[in-house]
Formats: sequence, structure tokens, C-alpha cells
Amino acid sequence: MSATSNRRKVAAAIGIGLLTAVLAAFCAYFRVFDELESRTWDWRLRRIANEVPPDPRIKIIAIDQSSLEFAASDEVGIRWLWPRDIYEPILLFLQQAGAKAVAFDILFTESNQHVETDLNFAKVVSETLPVVSAVELSNSGIPESASTLEAFARKQQRDNSKFHLALPESTSSSFDKVTLPFPELMTASKLLGSVTGRPDSDGVFRHTSLGGRYGDVSILNLPLALAAAAGELSPEELLVLQSELEANGGKLPVRFLGGEQTFPTFSFMAVFTSFNRVQEGMLPNVPLEEFRDALVFVGMTAPGLKDLRPTPLESDFPGVEFNATVLDNVLNNRFIVRAPPWLNSLITSMLVLFVAIAVVLVKTLRVGLVGFFLLISGYVLSVFYAAHHGYWIELFVPMIAMTLALLGGLAAQYYFEGRQKSFIRGAFGHFVSPHVIDQIVADPDRLSLGGERRELTIFFSDIAGFTSVSEHLAPEELVTLLNEYLTALTNIILESGGTLDKYEGDAIIAFWNAPLEVEGHALKGVSAAISCQEKLIELKQYFQEKFKVFPATRIGLNSGTVTVGNFGSASRFDYTMIGDATNLAARLEGVNKVFGTSILISGATYKQLEGQIECRRVGDVRVVGKSEVITIYEPLTTQHDRSLIEIFHSALEHFEQQRFEQAKELFSGIAHDAVAKKYLARIEEERIQLVIGAAWEPTWNLTSK
Repeated sequence: MSATSNRRKVAAAIGIGLLTAVLAAFCAYFRVFDELESRTWDWRLRRIANEVPPDPRIKIIAIDQSSLEFAASDEVGIRWLWPRDIYEPILLFLQQAGAKAVAFDILFTESNQHVETDLNFAKVVSETLPVVSAVELSNSGIPESASTLEAFARKQQRDNSKFHLALPESTSSSFDKVTLPFPELMTASKLLGSVTGRPDSDGVFRHTSLGGRYGDVSILNLPLALAAAAGELSPEELLVLQSELEANGGKLPVRFLGGEQTFPTFSFMAVFTSFNRVQEGMLPNVPLEEFRDALVFVGMTAPGLKDLRPTPLESDFPGVEFNATVLDNVLNNRFIVRAPPWLNSLITSMLVLFVAIAVVLVKTLRVGLVGFFLLISGYVLSVFYAAHHGYWIELFVPMIAMTLALLGGLAAQYYFEGRQKSFIRGAFGHFVSPHVIDQIVADPDRLSLGGERRELTIFFSDIAGFTSVSEHLAPEELVTLLNEYLTALTNIILESGGTLDKYEGDAIIAFWNAPLEVEGHALKGVSAAISCQEKLIELKQYFQEKFKVFPATRIGLNSGTVTVGNFGSASRFDYTMIGDATNLAARLEGVNKVFGTSILISGATYKQLEGQIECRRVGDVRVVGKSEVITIYEPLTTQHDRSLIEIFHSALEHFEQQRFEQAKELFSGIAHDAVAKKYLARIEEERIQLVIGAAWEPTWNLTSK
């Protein structure tokens, strides 16, 4: 409503926004809503999962339910756990197909009862394509023998040095225990890879690490080890991954490309029998070309083998498929980049500040809510767009923060509106009608209190001979008379849409067209003046019987541009007007004494009536303190004899044309009229017998107020 009020609102909005931003930063720092934020990320991932095709080089050979059933059939007769030599045909088939490398997502731990088959399997591993064997890092369990651990440490140090695969402590977690392949297989494997995975706090696998540490040696996770074994992971690329890991808080968000079997997946027994068919000179069930230049995972997908993990896409997602997804992210640089905390905090702060300021300053609640939901929708679309391009920008905390900012902004708006309404009702309660107050309260922006130039119709009234009236009454009676008199006239003014400026003793000062614009303000003002006079005539007998006096009233009205606004102090409200138009209205009230009239209006007011109220032109006057000539009019009430008005106007025309004899004759015919009587007196006083053509003007030069 005012600049000061808006500044207070903006200050309150900034305070709400900053408080909300600090609260959001606190929640982010202490990870209060991490689990819920992760759920929103899962929602986004499910909607972008199938947008990018998987790397065609990555293949999966799955020990699925059909493979277990086929192996356990009477034809084969092998139950789980399978002897290790069953994996030999797989390696030989992949070698024939020209695969680049294979990783076993299976723990081949201590040698089983088939020692000879273990040794044969290790021999095939060493003689065929590069093989990565799985190890498990943990913090509990039965430790390996000292000799095995020593052999493991030597191998890892040698491999890490040879292939530049060592991980710094800052990017790899340390573990107290390592579960290794049986010694011969560990030696035969080109590299070892960790299958240790850590879910988020809610048990869902969304992230991966680069690997882990046991003692002084580091070990890559299985997908990275497979990439390295295939020659697809350079030292420089590993350094980039380490930088990304550190930037993402020690874990890399995985971009899932789809659900189970997103990557080409072949049943273990289908590949097994394909090798046998090739050996027998028949076409394989699985074409050799499927594995040319492939990076292959061999892993378990059968539900009974319990290598299933909850992921954002599925609650039972094969672990081998998860590792294939990680490998795809490594080969194609597809890991999700999570926005750093400072960026999320900056985004949240900007959003909540915008919401708070907009809601506090908005004109209507509907506009504010529509704008809020548009902003929310825009932000959701933005984070989806970012997710599509591999960026994880926080959604949950900003949404909650924006909602809190909205609620805080609405509370502040309610508070300011309440204060504003109370101020308006308190400030204008005695100045305008309840209907006008309701209009202002409904739309406070229509109200300008800071001062503005506006055209008003101004009303001044005074009791004729008030000094004499007051002398005939006791103080208590005088107060009662004034209260009843002022109440009667004020009610008429307020009901017509006028604004009461003030009382000055028995005088009433009012105006129309402020604080709210009033269409036809001149008409309403003059109509109210006529109604006031008619109301007093109606109350004449009452006043005379009760007080023995009658408060005859004179009214002056003028329309003109003035400055209107709150001209009070910081502690006192005074909505009033200042300007020459105000002074003229006051002068016209006094001019009534000269002509014996009860209402006089200026030419400016008369012009705006556009003939809707019948008036008679009283003449031209020059009031005290003004040099310009003002034409004044008297609105006709029910007390006027309208048949005499035409005679008066004819007489006035003769007078102004210096045809004094004709004027005198006509004025004499209506001498009971106060204005006509005044003109007759002037004709006599000025001795109209002067020579026609002498310097003379019809204007009344008034010398008193």
C-alpha cells in the first residue's frame, strides 16, 4: 500500500527465506532427508532408465533357474555347488568367440573335494583369455591363512604396479578381512576384483565404489577390474574416476539403464551346450559372434542363489546385472554427477527467497498459489532434465523448503493483511461508510496514503449564526444539538460515498473521490448537499421543540485537483486534502451569507453535473484572496419556486448587459427571492443612473469571508 509497507513486507519475506534456507542447509548437512531424497531420485531414474541403450560389448552369462534345473536333471546329474570344471567349456567357448575378458561374479573360495577339477579349472583360466576372479572384503568372518594372505598381497602389489591400478586411501574403504579364490585360481587369474557392495541407509543399492583396501594393498571392484583386464581402463581414466568419486562424497551414483536383462543375457547351460555342439561339429545354440570383443560377466540370477539386490528399478535385481551396469558407466563415462552441497544450498536459497517474496507481495492468494505450483512444476521438470543429462540435483529438500517458504509467506501475508485491515478500519472508520471500508479492505491497493494529486468534489458546511445559537443553549444542550446535527448530515455524506475530513466546531468538511475513486463525484456531492438541507427542513420542528433554535446551514462545494493523503504524524492518522480548490469551497460556503442562499457551487462543479441537477446561475464573484472571477450556481431544492428561475435568469442577463431598468423591473417582480433582493440592493447602491458605457463590471467583488 505504501513504500514503507512494501519494504517491511520484503524484509519479512527475506527473513522467512533466509530462515528457511538455513533450515534446509542444516537438514542437508546432517542428511536428515537423505533417504527421502534418494526415493525421489529412484523415481527419476525409473523414468529415464530406458533412454540410453546399454554398451553392446557387455554380455552376461547367467546361472539362472533353467541352468540349475538342467544341471540337476537325470541327463547331467550335477547339483549346486557345481564342480569347477563345469566352467571350463564356458571359458573355451568365449576364447573361440574372441571375447576380450571375462569376470566371474562367483566366489571360488577354498578348494572343494574335487581337487583335480579345481586344478584343471585354474589351468584353463591361465591358458585362455584374461579372467578376473572375485574376492570379498568384509569386517568379520574366518581369516585366510597367513601364506594365502601373503600371496594375495604380493599379487595385488605386482598387478597394481604393472597396470597402474592402485587406489589411494582417500578413495577406498579399508576392511579387516578378505575372502579369496583358492590359491591356484588366484595365481592363474589376470586380476582380482572385489564384489563387496554397500547399500545406502535404506538398503537400496544406488552407488558404487572403485574398490577397497585390505592392509596396505588396494583392490578394484569387479567391473573396474574387468575393464582393466580387457585393456579398457587406462591409468588416466582411473584418475578421473577417483576425482569423480571424491567430488561425489566417496561413492559414485550409478546410472541404471533398465531392469533385469537390459544387457544381452545368455543362459549358462545354453553356452555350455553350445561349446559341446561346436566340438561335435554342429552349430551352437548361441552364435560365437555374440561374444566377439565382448566383456563378459558370469554370475548368478536364479532366486535361490540369493545374489539379488534391491535397486531403484527393481527390488530383486541380479548382482551380476548391477556389476554390468557399473561397467557400462565406467566404459561410457555415464556415472551420475551429484550436485555438490553448496550448489544445492544455493539453488534452495534462491528458490525459497523467490517464493517468500512473491507470496508476501502477491496481490491475491490465487495468483500466489498458481505461481507457486508453476514454480514447483518448473523445478521438477528442470531436475528431470538434469537427470536425463546425468546430473542429480536435489529435489526433496528444495520442495519442502519451498513449501515452508510458501506457508511462511502466507502467514506473513495474513499478518500484514490483518494489520492493514485493522489500520484501514481504525483509520477510516469515522471518515467513510462501512461499505467503502469493505471495498478498501477487499482491495487495499486502491488506497494511496502517501499523498497524490486527485480531483475531488469538496464540501464545506457551517451553521448560520452559530454564536447566537450557542448563546441560547446550556453547554450540555449545545453538545447534544451538535451531536444530533452532525450525525444527521454526516450519515448523508457517508451514505453517498463521501469521506468525512473533519469537524471544526459546527463546520463539516468532506469530499468525494478519495480514498476510492467515485464515479460522478460532483453529482454525488451536490446531491448530498441537497439531501442535507432537506433533512434539516425535516428536522426543523424537532430542533425548535427540543432546543428552541434551528441550525440553518450554509454549504459550499467546489471541484478541483488537490493533494490528498495522510498528513498526520507517525502516531496520528489524518487523511485530508490541501490545495486552492479546498480554499474556494470554504469561500463559497461564506458567499451564501452575501446572497442569502443555502447551497452554492462553483462553475467547475456545475459543469460536471451535466444538467442532471437543475441550478440557477447566481452570478460572477471574486472571492477574498483570489483575483480570478468565479461563476457560482445555486442547486435548486424542493423549497425553490422553479417558475421564478426563468424570470431571474432574464433579469440577470439585463443586469450584466447594463440594462438596469429592465433588470430592476424583473427583479422587483420576484423580490421575495433572497438573491433577487440582493441584486435590487446593488442596483440602488450603485446608482445605476450613471451614464451607460462607463467603466463597470457585473462581478461581485467580495471583501469578507
